[in-house]
Amino acid sequence: MKFGIDSRKKLTGASLYIYIFQACSLMPLLYIIVASGYLGLTGKNNILAYLFDFGMSAIPRFEALGLSLVYKKALSEILVYFLLAGIAFAFGIIADKLLKNGEKTAVRARIVFIVLIVTDIVIRLLPFSFSTGFGLVPAIVGFAIRLVCIALIIADLIAYKKRK
Repeated sequence: MKFGIDSRKKLTGASLYIYIFQACSLMPLLYIIVASGYLGLTGKNNILAYLFDFGMSAIPRFEALGLSLVYKKALSEILVYFLLAGIAFAFGIIADKLLKNGEKTAVRARIVFIVLIVTDIVIRLLPFSFSTGFGLVPAIVGFAIRLVCIALIIADLIAYKKRK
């Protein structure tokens, strides 16, 4: 791993952020697909339920609320499943292209990521009922993951400024 902007052969902080975002988005998928076929799984504490809780707590609040709204309107777990996977896939492709599209674009993309993560962190700190919808421990873990993500991106920008 190498922090900075122009590192095509090494993993940067922003690249790792993309992987973390995608992993958190994919964590709930196993539970959704298994629970839609085996309803006896719902309402029980098991590893799939914990993966769902931690994954949904780690994704951005706007994404989680949007998925909740889609589920409430469509009542389709499969739609939520494909939306969650599609968002992770599309974000990975778009963000990767932005990070490798030249120095200026890469710096701007990192600044946009920081602004989005800070906004998400502020929303997590506000006393809304959905902030701890999956429990206090997953909420704390999700908050910590978002802090790590912002630290990775800031480390990229700091390394870039030192080299410049």
